Order: sequence, then structure tokens, then C-alpha cells
Amino acid sequence: MRTTRVQLRLKPEQYAVGALKLIALLKLAKHADLTLEHRQVALAVGIIADPTAWADNAKRAKAMSQLSSLYKMTAAIGVNKDDDGGDLWQRIVDRDGKQGAGFYGQSYIVTEEPERD
Repeated sequence: MRTTRVQLRLKPEQYAVGALKLIALLKLAKHADLTLEHRQVALAVGIIADPTAWADNAKRAKAMSQLSSLYKMTAAIGVNKDDDGGDLWQRIVDRDGKQGAGFYGQSYIVTEEPERD
């Protein structure tokens, strides 16, 4: 039996590299007029290395948790639109080909701790 290790959390530098890969992937998908499933994104950015790992519910859940964090971080840095103003996130779909509800309008980066009363 072949096992694939999926970390619960990525290191900060892995998120940064993953965000750069995700931006490039989204722009490439837009240029080629393709849609990508979450599984394909996870493989492309390096969250999972073995395509068969997606069939395992626990590994898929861990990978989706990492993808969700990566999506939010990428959206928080302001990468939501392509050069023509089109929504890059519409390129990501679930396995049924449906788009998600969206989240990028709610994502932001906090650089300082808020003052407490």
C-alpha cells in the first residue's frame, strides 16, 4: 500500500511559493480558457504529490484545508482579477464543474495586532 503524507499546515514560505504558483496557474487557465478542479490545483501547487491521494477522504480534507488557506491568502494580497478585469477565481470548480460561493471579498491580511480596550 502506498501512502502519501499531507501536512496539516504549510510553512509560511510554502504559502508564499504556493500563492505565486496559484496566481500563475489561474492566469494560465484564463489564457487557455480552462477550468481547474480543486484536485488539479492541489497537484499543481504541490499540496499533494500523488493524484490517488485525493480519493482518501482524510487526505482530501487536509488538502482542502490547505487549499482554502492558500486561496484566502492569495485573494488577500489582491489577486482577484486578470489584466482584462475578469474574475480569476471563476476558473476553479468542484468535481461537478460548479463554482464555489466565493470568499475573496472577505479576505485581508492583518499586519498589526488590534488595540484592546
